Amino acid sequence: MKIDLHLHTSEHSGCASSGEREQIEAAISYGLDALTITDHDVLCDISHIALLNKEYAPFKIFPGIEVRTRKLNEDFVVLGIQDDELQARFWDYEDLHAFVREKNGYIIYCHPYRFKNTVPDAVFTHIPDAVEIHSTNIGACDYERILSLAQTLNIKTVANSDSHHKSTAGIYHNILENDVSTEAELVAELKKGTFTSGADDLRIRRYNAEIGERERYIKRLIEEGKDAAYYSEKTNQWHGFYDRVAMGKSYLL
Repeated sequence: MKIDLHLHTSEHSGCASSGEREQIEAAISYGLDALTITDHDVLCDISHIALLNKEYAPFKIFPGIEVRTRKLNEDFVVLGIQDDELQARFWDYEDLHAFVREKNGYIIYCHPYRFKNTVPDAVFTHIPDAVEIHSTNIGACDYERILSLAQTLNIKTVANSDSHHKSTAGIYHNILENDVSTEAELVAELKKGTFTSGADDLRIRRYNAEIGERERYIKRLIEEGKDAAYYSEKTNQWHGFYDRVAMGKSYLL
């Protein structure tokens, strides 16, 4: 079963430019069997998810959430928990980790090392279930760091799209050993750890061509003394693209 565990929709993530139906239909066209909608700090409506599942069957849509933690300023995907508290409060990572453990959910550390070369100490004392090693918000230059982190923590790596546009839905995904139909089954299968990572190599090559062009432009701006605000104003693009290049990193996959 091919599933993308980290994906955004324009209905609830202001940074996304494709809606839920566009993302679902794109994932189907790219050969996936399921996806998880993980909008920023917003839970999916369960009754709405049920309707989507009925409409798109046998394709599966699961609810989730991406939580931005205070102090650490790091993001974590939480799966298998439908509790309004997830979206109703500002979370410190330690409290979020304890909450997920209490509720028997699954927590994934998203895009580590994105804007720095270290990870918070709390990740070593409150170990997540998995860490993302591939996504459109993770460059290949951080692969070895993330692999080493996973080995140190003795946790699984996952590969997701972190898609904000239908063109990248499922570009990275996970291949589960067994099909699942419910959130509980999904979490149980992930906790078994018998899954592998998948990638759409053709789309990755196309994506990298676009990223290379963007980053060459950013490097020219840096040489000219232009800052991230200038880049965002001129391109209407997220300043994080500029910031990563400015620190010597790349979003090339």
